[in-house]
Amino acid sequence: KVGRLFAFIYIEVIRNTPLLVQIYLLYFVFGPYLGLERFSTAILALALFQGAYTAEVIRSGLLAVDKGQFEACRTLGLSRFNSYRYIIFPQVIKKTLPSLTNEAISLVKNTSIVSVMAIFDLTTEGRNIVSDTAMPFEIWFTVAAIYLLITLSLSALSAWLELQSRKGH
Repeated sequence: KVGRLFAFIYIEVIRNTPLLVQIYLLYFVFGPYLGLERFSTAILALALFQGAYTAEVIRSGLLAVDKGQFEACRTLGLSRFNSYRYIIFPQVIKKTLPSLTNEAISLVKNTSIVSVMAIFDLTTEGRNIVSDTAMPFEIWFTVAAIYLLITLSLSALSAWLELQSRKGH
């Protein structure tokens, strides 16, 4: 019960506050107290934020598995670990793969927000190049194209994985 309460509070707090606010809280309030550097703070903020959303995706996938699957595992005498390993989680992954891909793409795009902490990322570097060259149009389209290339690659990987999972069954 304590674990469920902790998970519920974590997911609700993270999902109902903006990422930028979380970054500022971690960087200016908790970071100095915990002795976190900027880079560590950025990774922690992104991990906490994305973890809450991914947990909800996985939870929805678990709820989508028919109860008969769980009963069949018990009937076959499978341990809880083996039930999840061989029967339940493969179904969860298949059901949630598109949503998990969306979460991965979201994570890539959210990395641009950590530029508020002066972390070296694509957005910060784009801003630096614009200030040096005075060519905002070309630079920001290049930055957008790089993000697009990364996210399209992730989408293509997801589509390929989904196709492979359909061929396997």
